[in-house]
Amino acid sequence: MKYCKRCGVEVVGEREVCPLCSSVLHVDEKPARQEDSFPNIAAKRKVRRKVFWICVYICVLIEALLLGLNRIFSPEVRWSLISGAAEAYVLLSLWQMLSRRKGHITKLYFQAAAVFLLLLGIDYSLGFHGWSVKYGFPCVLLGFAAIILLCMIINFANWQNYLTMQVFMGIFSLAFLIYSFRGKNGNLILACVVFGIYLTLWVMTMIIGGRKAENEIRRKFHL
Repeated sequence: MKYCKRCGVEVVGEREVCPLCSSVLHVDEKPARQEDSFPNIAAKRKVRRKVFWICVYICVLIEALLLGLNRIFSPEVRWSLISGAAEAYVLLSLWQMLSRRKGHITKLYFQAAAVFLLLLGIDYSLGFHGWSVKYGFPCVLLGFAAIILLCMIINFANWQNYLTMQVFMGIFSLAFLIYSFRGKNGNLILACVVFGIYLTLWVMTMIIGGRKAENEIRRKFHL
């Protein structure tokens, strides 16, 4: 049996060269099967898991040290909670980066939520003046709208995949508009701007996308 040393495949017939790489075929004994011809996925997962838990251990030690320093030198200001929120955000982001099972859309949702929770944690550690809700949340929504538009431009061949993101974030912007309109700790001007941007993006997408956009919405929401 002839085989190709370069590709590791057996070739039957009268061929003298490999049909895949055009290398000269050999007629010696069959080469030994290489056990590591494919990447060891399990080993890579173990390495990623170890890296993550090492980072968790380091962050816990740093936060414990900062909490002690905060209590000793300035107990009236809870600045160590800010560092804790920042470390939690870094660890959650690292976990998302090391996770290969989640797509980029899921990671975008996670990052938006993590950023808002980080701002909320900083606001709470400083006495909770409400700026994380009044300004932080609408800014996160605006940034997410820009990311959706950028993703649709870059991945233009599959732009319809981001319609669901528009729907969900548009619902969040509408909820924030209602929350601000009722006189709570919101920002009515920013809420109107954010909702207007998502509404405009949705209308333009449906107009430009036409039947393809309608079919995607029906398929996603079983209409």
